Amino acid sequence: MGENFKKIRKKHILYAVLKSVVCGIALGLAAVGAILLGVKLSHGELNVGWYVLIGVGVALALGGAAFAVFYPTRKKSAQRLDKAYALRERATTALEFAGNNGAIYELQREDTEKKLASLPVLQGGAAVKQAVKLVWKYALAAVLALALFITAAALPVKAQESDPKFQISEFQLIAVRELVQNVRSSSLDDGLKDPAVATLEQLLTDLQEADTQSKMERIVYTAINDVSAVLKTAGTYVQVSTALGKSKLTYLVRAVRRGVGVYKNYGFENYDDVRLFNADKENIVISVATQHMENYRGTLGLSGIEGEEEFSADVLSSNILEITAAVANFGVDQTDPLYVSFTDFADKLNTLKQQVDDGLAGDELVAEAEIVFGAATSSLSGALAQQSYVLAVNKHVNVFLRNTFNLPPAEEEEEFDDDYENPGGTMSDPSDSGDDDSPGGGYGTGETIYGSDDLIYDPDSGEYVKYGELLNRYYAIMQEYVRGGTLTPEQEAHIRAYFETLFSGFAED
Repeated sequence: MGENFKKIRKKHILYAVLKSVVCGIALGLAAVGAILLGVKLSHGELNVGWYVLIGVGVALALGGAAFAVFYPTRKKSAQRLDKAYALRERATTALEFAGNNGAIYELQREDTEKKLASLPVLQGGAAVKQAVKLVWKYALAAVLALALFITAAALPVKAQESDPKFQISEFQLIAVRELVQNVRSSSLDDGLKDPAVATLEQLLTDLQEADTQSKMERIVYTAINDVSAVLKTAGTYVQVSTALGKSKLTYLVRAVRRGVGVYKNYGFENYDDVRLFNADKENIVISVATQHMENYRGTLGLSGIEGEEEFSADVLSSNILEITAAVANFGVDQTDPLYVSFTDFADKLNTLKQQVDDGLAGDELVAEAEIVFGAATSSLSGALAQQSYVLAVNKHVNVFLRNTFNLPPAEEEEEFDDDYENPGGTMSDPSDSGDDDSPGGGYGTGETIYGSDDLIYDPDSGEYVKYGELLNRYYAIMQEYVRGGTLTPEQEAHIRAYFETLFSGFAED
């Protein structure tokens, strides 16, 4: 084919480029407009850079695909010329036999060139008109896409209705600063206190930049979770009690879980609750742990109380092995107070077993056992009290922030993800897991009843308070009285059984 065909084909390629560009722009604008509209209607957010990236990416990708479709091959250009100018397939034939020699082929090609040379050459307005005629459909699509984009961009975000504006109040600022000071002045170890304080100080900064309710809530919930992640890492009671449970040491599980759970009986809306709990925690934990440790002593026949299990050296040996095996599976550092407490407990029981082998029996055995269990209870309670205090500070942060920013109360979290969630038990059947794991008083639901939460008059405060909230303090006072040595063993047993019922519940008839 000659030069005339080449010139015409270049125009065809130019028109293909023009249509591809218009298509790419139309599709890019449509994609950005649709995404922008969807984001605004869903009240979401997307960085401006993403819109640019999506628009350019779609335009290039689909524009390139359109050019592959519109690109005029030599054959397509020839067919288009024949159809547009009624050339009776002169251009197609000349192209098909372009490589053939001979007089007839030469005459056909010359005739085609003359026809192509005689075709009108469009210039100026006529050329523009021709171009518009070829791409108007695609230009219309681009206009519609532009209209969609402009509509989406101009659509206001109804943040006032779906996401109210937020500006931190002076009261809230003061409250968060107070919370920072509360945690800073707490009795937490520095390794826990410092990151918790840093999180709350960052919360102050972040809250002053929050401009909507949803942003404020995300910031506060993040701070609550971050503080909890720091403080709960200090609690080894979950691993320890789980290992004890797997060894079927029911009363020891209850001593750990209910001992550390005494903080749940406090509200912690105010820091005064944290101070009060810090002062009371040792006695409260001892009062809870003592009952379960004494129940465990009863299952070994070492309490000297009429009607309990008969002492058996084999049973004692078996329990020593179970405790030792559980300690090996604690999965905590060997300097951890709970690890040290149970290791020492197993060692002292082993020493007691050796004394039994040497002839220790009767009242002397009971007396020695009381010393062993008393030391174990004291050691265990100290470790549990410290972990309970950490959880108390964590709960104070959670409750205080939720109250300050009018967020809903936290749902009670499931602390134990194991097969020993409800370590129940009685002196006759310590493997029974039928009663609730609640550490304090309160109305029961279902088949178990607990110490009542009826309001009673408190002469110290002059107000009516829930009985269940005072139960731990009552038991601590009674514990001190019992230790005075004025009661008989039977009377002590009745008193402990009474409080055990209030703490642990009893089956409803």
